[in-house]
Order: sequence, then C-alpha cells, then structure tokens
Amino acid sequence: MKTPAQNLVQLWSTFAVLALNLFTIQPTKAGIWTNTGSITTPRHLNTATLLPNGNVLVAGGIGNSGDPLPYLANTELYNPATGRWTTTAGAMATARAEHTATLLPNGKVLVAGGYGYGGYLLSSELYNPATGTWIATGRMTTFRYLHTATLLPNGKVLVAGGSADSGILSSTELYNPINATWTATGGMTTFRYLHTATLLPSGKVLVAGGYGDSGPRSNAELYDPASGMWTTTGAMTTARAEHAATLLSNGKVLVAGGAGDSGYLSSAELYGSIWTIAATQSPISAGSTTGSGNYTNGSSVTVTATAALGYYFVAWTENGNFVTNSSDYSFVIYDDRVLVAHFSADAIRPTVSISNPASAKTYPNAQTATITATASDNVGVASVEFYDGGTLKGADTTAPYTYDWSFTAAHNGAHVWTARAYDAARNVSTSTPVKLTVSIDITPPTVAVSKPTHGANLTTSSATVSGTASDPGSPASGVAAVEVRLNGGGWSNATGTASWTRSVTLSPCFNTIEARSRDKAGNYSIIASNVVTYTPPNTVPNTPTNVSPPSGAAGVPVTPTLEASAFSDPDPVCLGDIHAASQWQVLSAGGRIVADSGTDTVNKVSWVVPPTNCTTAVTTNGMFDTGTAATVGAATRHRRASPTAAPSSARRCEARTRC
Repeated sequence: MKTPAQNLVQLWSTFAVLALNLFTIQPTKAGIWTNTGSITTPRHLNTATLLPNGNVLVAGGIGNSGDPLPYLANTELYNPATGRWTTTAGAMATARAEHTATLLPNGKVLVAGGYGYGGYLLSSELYNPATGTWIATGRMTTFRYLHTATLLPNGKVLVAGGSADSGILSSTELYNPINATWTATGGMTTFRYLHTATLLPSGKVLVAGGYGDSGPRSNAELYDPASGMWTTTGAMTTARAEHAATLLSNGKVLVAGGAGDSGYLSSAELYGSIWTIAATQSPISAGSTTGSGNYTNGSSVTVTATAALGYYFVAWTENGNFVTNSSDYSFVIYDDRVLVAHFSADAIRPTVSISNPASAKTYPNAQTATITATASDNVGVASVEFYDGGTLKGADTTAPYTYDWSFTAAHNGAHVWTARAYDAARNVSTSTPVKLTVSIDITPPTVAVSKPTHGANLTTSSATVSGTASDPGSPASGVAAVEVRLNGGGWSNATGTASWTRSVTLSPCFNTIEARSRDKAGNYSIIASNVVTYTPPNTVPNTPTNVSPPSGAAGVPVTPTLEASAFSDPDPVCLGDIHAASQWQVLSAGGRIVADSGTDTVNKVSWVVPPTNCTTAVTTNGMFDTGTAATVGAATRHRRASPTAAPSSARRCEARTRC
C-alpha cells in the first residue's frame, strides 16, 4: 500500500504527463513565439549560421561581464528537430566577437576578423560540419571588426569596411576558398562600419548606411564583382547604422530600424524602387542608342545601338567590361547601370558576285528562277540587294543570299541583273552584271484538216481524218500535240504533229470534224473544222400486219373497216426517205382485185371496204417508202355477209395495201 506522499508523487506525475501530452499535440498558432532549448554558454556579439543539414552553428561572442571581457572561442550547434544545443567537437583557434561567419558553397563556414584578447584580428578559420572541427585558413590583408562578409555568385567572399586601429575602413578584400587566400579589391567610396551588405539578383553587392566619422550615414554604394569596383547609388532617406537589410523576392531590399542621428529608429525603407539606365555611345558621332531612362525594379529593359554611316557596332560594355556584341542588349534591372555602345569606323567595302544562274541563259518557259549571290566582308555582310536593271526587286540578310524571280511571257526580253552588298557601315559594292533572257513563245500554232474534205459525202462510217500542223511563232517552241474531236465530243490526241491522222466513226447524216494544235509553250491554235455527210444504204420499211378483222372471222359486215399496224422505216431522216403511201386491196378467190383503196393516203392504217359480191375475201396491206422499197402484209381471210343472197358458189376476195 502506497503512502500519501507516494500517492501525491504519482498524482503529480500523472498531471505532468497529461500536461506534456497537451503541450505536444497543441498546434502552434501563427505569429506566436515559443521557448526552445537554451544555449550552453551565455553570449552576445556572436554569429549564428544555418548549416546545410538544418542545424545552426553559433560561434564566439562575449560571455558574462568580466575584466577583461570574456571573449569566447567555443561553439555549439542547435538541432531544430529536438530543440537542444550541443557543443562542437572543437573550439575556434581564436576567441573572438563582432566577427563574421559565412556559409561557403562546400558546406564549410568561414569565420573572419573580429575583436579578441589581442585587439583587432586578421585571422580567419573554417568549420567543417562533417567533422565538427575548426582549422585555420588564410589571414586577411587588414585588421578589422564590425565589417560585413558577403558570399558572391563566383564562390568568393567579399569583406567590406569595418573598424581597426587605423580608424574606420573603406578597404575591401576577397577570400578565395579554392586556395584559401585573401586579396585586396577595390575600395569603397566611403569608409564605414556597422553597415549592411546585401547581394542583389544582378550579382552586385549593395552596401548601405553604417557609421562614419561623424555618425550614421545615409549614402549607399554598389560593388561589381566583374570589375572589382564600387559606384555610388541612391542614398537612403534616413541616415542609419546597426540596422538590418533583407533582399525581398521582388528584388527590392528592405532596410529597417537601426540607430539614427537622434536615437534608435522605427522607420523602414525600400531600395530598388526606381533604377536609372544611362546608355551612351563611343565615339559619340559613331551612332546612337535607345533605352536610357528610369525603370521600376525588376523591369525588363532593352538597350539598342544603331551605327552611323561609315561605322559598325562592336559591343556593349558596363563599367568597362564587355557584356554583349549584339546591338540589342536585354536584361532585368535591379540596380543603376551605365552602358556604353562601342562603334568602329569601317571603310572597306564588301565583295559580291552572282553565282547562279550563269550569264547569257535563256528561259523559254514561264517559271520561277532563283538568283543566288555570294558576298563577304571584313566585318560582316549586312544585306544583299538584287536589281533587275535599275529596279530593286528584293533583298536578303542571311547567306546564302537569294531572290526568287517569277516571270511569264509578259517579261519577254533581256534582263540585266546585279547584286549590291552592304556592310554594317553602309559600305556598298556591286556585282558584275548577269544577262538573262526570257524568250517565251506567245504565237499560237496552226492546224488544217486535209481529209475528208469539207462537204464530202461518205458511204462508210469508218473514216481516217488527216491533216497538217505547224508553229510559225518567233520564238517558236514547236508543235507538242494535235487533238481531234467529232460532233462536239471530247478531244483526243492524233498520231503525229506536222502530219497527223486520227480514226473516227461517223454518225449517219451530218458530221462535224474539228482539230486543234498545241505548241510546247501551251498556246492553242484556232480550231479547224470540216463538215461531212455519211449516207447509209436504204432499207425497207416495216412489214405491216392486219389488226382487224382477224383472220378467219365470220359475219364480217358487207363494208368492213380494215385496220393495220402503223408505218415505220429505220432509214435516217437525212436520207429524205419518208413514208409515201398506203394501199389496201380486196382480192377474189381467183386473185382478181375486186376493191382497191388507191395510194393517195399516207400511212393509212384503216380503210372501209366498198360493197362487193365476195363472201370470202382475202385482204392484204402494204407500206412503201420513197426509196421504192415496199413490204406486203400477210393475207387475212374472212367470211363476209352477202348483201342480197349468197351465191351458189363462193368467191374469194382479197384486199392489199400498197404504199
């Protein structure tokens, strides 16, 4: 059984676990600060550097007050995952405060300068996170503390300003991690300490404010790693030192707080709202530039250089350093820039010749010919122009220099072509002329139909059409083909050209034979035509048939109406062979004609038989055409009723139709 004291301890332990659980699962509210583990050694004026592994290295500084001040050499690491601090494997070789610490691209940390037990320091050393140890590296060229250190895009570290026994510094120097050496670089325009240094997106370093010999400064300047030189830039609106400067995502720099002439500051300001581009040319008279002016931070800017006559563009430079040899230079602006466009005089003319086609070439057909020129220049060919006589027809700015010349018969004649080459300084030269001739045949050819002759009357349907064709033009391209058609049908090629033939099949009656010729230039002749007649042999008309009364009919009226089939004749109308007459006859049994319709009625298909004494009759009909051909229909036998009394002996009656 537990004592009351043990129960109390267990109760407090339970509360502690609950409290810990409540603490660990409660999400952190935005904008709220919370405590974390404390560093193992109290210190100030130290440095803190974020390492690639996420830990934070704290180095040096001054410990609790003492006499002399306790400068620290020890260092420790903060682990954000655990919130705990641990001491590193080794301490710095030199205790120091108010120094700089810079993370290098290789992951090591460079500590430089500061103030220690011996006063201002020259020494620098490297921390290796992999081993947790420190090693000495090259010594700076100048004692300094309260300076700035900035990692440049080229991997070097720029140390600027600060203070030393000699006073406030304007000197700067570079640390090269490859050979662990320090070298002096261009000095600042103003000496200062406790200023800020910010690497801009342009690769330049902005130094602003700090203390001078008479207090806080407002001026600022830019360091260009390419030239190693410093240039002044716009001043801050408020003089300040011991402030903070932060590069924002939009390329501007936020400066906040610090100490001013009248005390500590709450104000803040932005650098880089407006930048000035000054683009000039050298020599001044050699050309012109565009793009100068004031631009907002982060703007895209293009400066353009244009050479004057007799000059050509060489390059753009900035602070004496080459940036591009293109006359158009584009960039995003994050600082003031002074750009110079350089030009050079050029009096050497380019060379040019027409390499294709060869001179004296003749074109017999409409087409597009490519004219090619070859050009060169000591600096560069700017363009090549092509002239037909004195008329500019086109230009090309890139090799091979060409112009596509399209021509038709309308361009017949001689054409003298030249090419003119220009360089950037507008020096010009002209090629040797090339003579090209357009000679396109525009005269139509001729054609004639020899056989069959016009008006011929043919008795067979198969005919061979023949004739001649020629091309009399000057220039003459020659006959390419002869085409023939019959009665407005489709055209078909004949055999041969100068003398030609074509077999056709004629239609009965009239036929129109047409011919045309085409030369090699595509010209067509006037159509030649002959009209001929084809007369086929005469044929007999159709055989008529008796329709009514039918053969063998009885009780036929004494005066019956006879009907037969209609006339038809297969001969074409153009023969004039038309229906001439119809004839009906009634024959007796002995073959004697007892009734006759005569031949005065055309295409008679019915006839009323006059009274006869025949009771039995044979009727026939016939058709005649004007060609004298005739057909006789089959006899139709029938018995007729007697008009009085039937004779004692029957008589045969026949009817015949003649046409």
